[in-house]
Amino acid sequence: MVQYVILFLVILAVMAVMNGFLFLMLRSLARQLKEQVGACFLRQMEFADELYEEKAVRLAKLREEEEMYLGRATAGPLEKQLAKEEAAPGMREVPAQAPAPLRVQGGRRAGYINPNLIRDYRYIKENFRIDTGRAYADVMKEPVDPRAVHYGDICRHMYEVLDFDTVYQVGLLPVEQQHEILYEIFDDEEDAVLRSYVEQHPDFLIVDFRDYLRMEAEMYQDRTVVLAADPAFAREHPEAEVRVDESLGEGIRVLRGSRMYDYSI
Repeated sequence: MVQYVILFLVILAVMAVMNGFLFLMLRSLARQLKEQVGACFLRQMEFADELYEEKAVRLAKLREEEEMYLGRATAGPLEKQLAKEEAAPGMREVPAQAPAPLRVQGGRRAGYINPNLIRDYRYIKENFRIDTGRAYADVMKEPVDPRAVHYGDICRHMYEVLDFDTVYQVGLLPVEQQHEILYEIFDDEEDAVLRSYVEQHPDFLIVDFRDYLRMEAEMYQDRTVVLAADPAFAREHPEAEVRVDESLGEGIRVLRGSRMYDYSI
């Protein structure tokens, strides 16, 4: 009888030890998981902060450009004013006088006032005639550099490989591991592009690298875009990709690959 009691006590002791060991293992595992989740969360927050700072800088630049170009006159309103002046009978040219500073709501002065703007625009319309058709034809005769187009295709393929999920997952890793993964993903020509970018940018960010690839792909491509002041150019050249640019007073501006041919005023 005593032997059974001793055996029962031994079994209970072994079970207690096993339960205690299991409890310690689960506690250690929970602590490790907590540390890993915390570290992963911090990396994700750092990645999100970098994205936010980048977008904030771009937004600030856009706002500065918007403030810089506020108040700039376009060709449309000027042509309407010229038509009204020509249609009005008995108009005589009088010496131009500087008007009093205009004010807008809040008591602020207008950003820029040019009293001779309409006169200068009339002079441009009458004396500067650009043969846009001939200019466009001359640009299209220029040969396209196949090496530049090939480089643009490489950057475009790299940009397509680095989709949002890939950028997010790779961006959470240390920079050295990011380089190793990217060199494994890309081929030899693409590795050369990555290597050149890394040498020029010691503070590597995969988000900036993806934007760099997008800009390079757009710049070095076999594509021609024409910015025209007159919508009639699009009707005269239906084969061309034409965009009406109201910032142009006369002529066209041709964007072909990485080059810009400016025949505009």
